[in-house]
Amino acid sequence: MAATEQARSKAAAEAETAMKLRDAALKEQVDARASVQELRDTLAELTAKAQAAKPEIVKHRLVYIQFRGDLKRSLINDLRASLETGGYSLPGAERLAGEYDNLVKYFRAEGQPSADALLEATTTFFAARGCPISLRAVPGKSSSVTAPLELWLAHSCKS
Repeated sequence: MAATEQARSKAAAEAETAMKLRDAALKEQVDARASVQELRDTLAELTAKAQAAKPEIVKHRLVYIQFRGDLKRSLINDLRASLETGGYSLPGAERLAGEYDNLVKYFRAEGQPSADALLEATTTFFAARGCPISLRAVPGKSSSVTAPLELWLAHSCKS
């Protein structure tokens, strides 16, 4: 009996420790997401300021990529390289779980032509790899004065 009670007490203590660790990890995850968003906003703001001050230095349009599905990171990196030659700056790509469609988001009316060009370049990239994609450009909401473009890919391409 004593051994059973001791084992039960030990299991309860381990479960409590595990729950505390889980809660701490979840809080860190929320904090990390907030930090990433803050860094993105800062990067967009600094890019816009640099472009306004010295347009000859910053010639690229800032784009963030979020993706899910069977897309390999190597394919996304190839897409980034391809888009960079077309005048875009892509600081990285995030694999994000969730429900979203293939979209190009722009956050200011004057961003729609750039969004349409990004849509066309992305569509051409995937078509050239035998993995056609259907994208649409949509306006998004942002509190940032200098919002970048966002490319959301929910695609399954085995290439």
